[in-house]
Amino acid sequence: MNAPFQPTSCSCKADRANCTRQPGHLLPGQMQEILKHIGKALDDASKYFWNSPGMVLGSQGQTFRLRTITPRFENGRCVFLTDEGRCSIHPVAPFGCRYFDVHMTAHKGQKRARWGVNQILDALQRYQSERDSLPEATHYQPKGF
Repeated sequence: MNAPFQPTSCSCKADRANCTRQPGHLLPGQMQEILKHIGKALDDASKYFWNSPGMVLGSQGQTFRLRTITPRFENGRCVFLTDEGRCSIHPVAPFGCRYFDVHMTAHKGQKRARWGVNQILDALQRYQSERDSLPEATHYQPKGF
């Protein structure tokens, strides 16, 4: 993934709190990159990732849900969060984690989010296939979609 912007570097308590609420979404190809980084095979993907209800997007007064791949969330935390509260995969962290922080302006965040959504939509068939091979997220139930 060659994002047209730099990863964020903030790891303050407020940013790390996101790891105990909802890990960020992956872009196409990131699941394989993370598995390679931790020395696991694609057959192990369901131990680390799941099929998330995703994000709600809007355009011209219409909303829709884009289902995503996220790290599994177990025992109140992302599976990649260490006991010390650090990301164990930071160099290859999911797009939704690595390229956003709580100090970012809304404009900057929206620009990055739009770019990420386009990456998913450009490879939607492949992304859906990867996502559908994973268990469905169980830690929350989306409302309205």
